[in-house]
Amino acid sequence: MGKEEFYCEYCGHKFPNVRLLVSGSCPRHPDGSNKGRHKLYEGSEKTKYTCKYCGK
Repeated sequence: MGKEEFYCEYCGHKFPNVRLLVSGSCPRHPDGSNKGRHKLYEGSEKTKYTCKYCGK
């Protein structure tokens, strides 16, 4: 079993635990850069992701 990782829904940054994720400000927060905290991504982990903004 691998090490569990947690991702921000807004920016995709990876964190080793939820406490660290939600304690930091997010550069891609919907209210503006660093105007809110990271949000826990609650979906499944995938091998490949597509950016909903640019398509990459």
